[in-house]
Amino acid sequence: MKIYTSILGDIKDDKYQDHIHRCEHDQTLDLIEIKNTDVARRKFKAVSVKGYNVGIALPRNEKLFDGAILEYGNRYSLVLRTQPEDWIQIQPKNKGVALRLGYFAGNLHWTVKFEKDILWVAQTQELQTYISRINQAFSADEAQILNTVLKSRKSKL
Repeated sequence: MKIYTSILGDIKDDKYQDHIHRCEHDQTLDLIEIKNTDVARRKFKAVSVKGYNVGIALPRNEKLFDGAILEYGNRYSLVLRTQPEDWIQIQPKNKGVALRLGYFAGNLHWTVKFEKDILWVAQTQELQTYISRINQAFSADEAQILNTVLKSRKSKL
């Protein structure tokens, strides 16, 4: 098992794009796929798409991210990919409800992001769990679920 202790780069960086594309074409690119919620982990074991057992042991000052290059070479390159997330969009009726909704989501430790007046919640459990919780805490005229499944990944690699 090979253990990776540092991140070499980001596939989005222009200086890596040609090489990564060539590795894809030559089938020398391997991937480790993890859940988006696991990027905060520093140490773990995984099996790559090509079947290699690998270990990750990063120092505290490095954080994994989608597209992190762990190995970079002519015969083999390894990139970390996060699985696309499903997101739930919730629109509060007014600022007061938005404040309550944010507090509510924080107490449940939901991963959220904000876009204008929409609260986006990363779906890590069954959809019905979120719907039930929101319906118990908010009336239909206070908060509306707009969309329920939106993939975050735009490209294959």
